[in-house]
Amino acid sequence: MKSADVAVIGGGAVGSSIAYRLAEAGVEVILLERGSVCSGTSGATFAWVGAHGQRPFSYYQLRKASLDLFPDISRCLGFDVEYRPQGSLILLEDEAEFRAAQREVSELKEEGNQIDLLEPSELYALEPGLRAGFQGATYCPLGGSLNPFRLVCGYQRRARELGACIPGNTEVQEIRVRDGRVHSVITDSGDIRVERVVNAAGVHAPHVGRMVGLDVPVRPVRGQILVSEPLPPVISHILDDVRQTPSGNLLVGRLDEEAGYQNVCTPEGIGALASRARKIMPLTEKVHFIRAYSGLRPMPADELPILGETREVKGFFNAVMHSGITLSAVVGVLMAQLIKEGEAEIPLESYSPRRFQH
Repeated sequence: MKSADVAVIGGGAVGSSIAYRLAEAGVEVILLERGSVCSGTSGATFAWVGAHGQRPFSYYQLRKASLDLFPDISRCLGFDVEYRPQGSLILLEDEAEFRAAQREVSELKEEGNQIDLLEPSELYALEPGLRAGFQGATYCPLGGSLNPFRLVCGYQRRARELGACIPGNTEVQEIRVRDGRVHSVITDSGDIRVERVVNAAGVHAPHVGRMVGLDVPVRPVRGQILVSEPLPPVISHILDDVRQTPSGNLLVGRLDEEAGYQNVCTPEGIGALASRARKIMPLTEKVHFIRAYSGLRPMPADELPILGETREVKGFFNAVMHSGITLSAVVGVLMAQLIKEGEAEIPLESYSPRRFQH
């Protein structure tokens, strides 16, 4: 493809969802990813989609709008993403945590969050395999888990069926701007004339922003995840940062580490995860953990999504956020609306990149 209406840079969950929804809306779109499918953040995620106690309330509403789309997403994509509805539990370890949670849950419920406080008896009735001694938990019934590889592949597969161009392994080297507008994208496979560019490059969004002279205030945060051998069903909810996959593996995560772009597992991180697993579930003392993996997650300066067109360069949009798997479903819809119609059904002004300008 030598030209397109829109070039989406970044082929993870967010970029792939945007490409799918643009193609669905009849927009000529090309999705540019320098690596293979799920070679970045989306392939190294805990893959919990949730909205447990999120603030501010508008952000909770955005996440809930995305969660509302997931039960039907496999049908829409014509591809099973292995979505499983599962409530989430944040465990409370002592009386002080329980009292603090009482106040927080009361405030959240008053705002409109779907969240409850569980007494110990209620908690252990839901998850009898927990170690004794927890003082309760906060419980959110929303969301669940999925297979992130199948999600991204599903977005891209459907986007191709609808006419999107997804060449794969194509690196963007330059974005050219003329008279204050996006003009073209230069890749290692050739030049593409475009009207708009969507920066969905995740942790590499700042690099893409610099191509048009803009600062995208995003930093990488490293997470590490430990994977157990397959087990019979032992938990049915997301427990803090422990979940069980359909194949039986326990995933234990996640760490939030300021490690720059060093995307590696560390002995200290793996040890901390193993200790956390043992603290939550006694059975993990005898379980074999078979591998670990790490991933870099994009974290905006104020931890809220950056969505929308920049003021300085017309036709240049950012779509960068933490919790990209959770938000991908609704962000694809909203960004396609914003690009094609000029506005989205959920107002995005509070997430505009312009909020960082002084």
